[in-house]
Amino acid sequence: MATSQPDWLRRVVLVGTKKGGAGKSSVTAAVGAEAAAAGRRVLLIDGDPQGNLTQRDLGLEGDGGEGLTNTLLHGTPLQPVTTGRENLEIIAGGPHTSRAAAIDPDLPPEQTMTREQASAMRENFAAALSALCAERRYHLVMIDTGPGDHLLMRTWLRAARYLIVPSPADSGSIDGIEMMSELFADAAKYGSVTRLLGVVLFAPGSRAGTRAVDETLAELTSMVGEQAGPFRSVIPNVKIAAEDGSALGVTPREMVEAITERNRSVIAALRSKLTPDDDTRRLRTKDPSKLITAYADLTCEIFERIAAHEKAGA
Repeated sequence: MATSQPDWLRRVVLVGTKKGGAGKSSVTAAVGAEAAAAGRRVLLIDGDPQGNLTQRDLGLEGDGGEGLTNTLLHGTPLQPVTTGRENLEIIAGGPHTSRAAAIDPDLPPEQTMTREQASAMRENFAAALSALCAERRYHLVMIDTGPGDHLLMRTWLRAARYLIVPSPADSGSIDGIEMMSELFADAAKYGSVTRLLGVVLFAPGSRAGTRAVDETLAELTSMVGEQAGPFRSVIPNVKIAAEDGSALGVTPREMVEAITERNRSVIAALRSKLTPDDDTRRLRTKDPSKLITAYADLTCEIFERIAAHEKAGA
């Protein structure tokens, strides 16, 4: 049965889908950076044991998720750290978080989490996040998730007010929404009051892309309704820019400066008759402006939808 949430959790957004490689970390990092650059206080939580948000998208070392795991298992306070970007803090993720997902029938009993412990973990996280939000007064909290672990997903859903589902703009997006709907129903049994805020579509990289996007937009809107349907901002298929961003640990809005600095290093090396090494190779991205604009527009839409829900008393 769903339970009420503390009011301090009203701006917590979970970015999740049960599919891997769907763009969860990219959306979390880019939207968080856009909101922070606009002067809003933002907290990102890397809830994925792979730690891609921490390491690849933001270029941080982190603690491998050790602090977050201690909060989950023992109820210790969450300790955010700076990302080196104004207004943007993070709770780092990584392999330690896997210790909080130890529900495996093949494990010996002493290594397996009981139902009571799983319930305590959900409450530990919600209580710690509520206390941190009350202290820091964040305008937005975004939780990045891994694709498969139900126990961790239930934990994040317990604290989240809204869910954003990233998806490719193809028939697979429907399957992804349906799978998340099943998880929604399951999570409600464990205290979740999360509601779908919207679907972020990634445009396919083909000539048929525009038609595919239009068809997916129409189908998803009819499926989940206008208020929770796909966002108008569709993220362009720019695989090269995404790869360059991950290699540098920068968000889309930071790429222009990163490209300029990297190319200066390449030119300097060539003028010195040196061969540029991997750390000073010229980036393949020429113009990330479309990607930057798409994420800026998406960020505005997210805040608009949250404001509409708050005005309606959601």
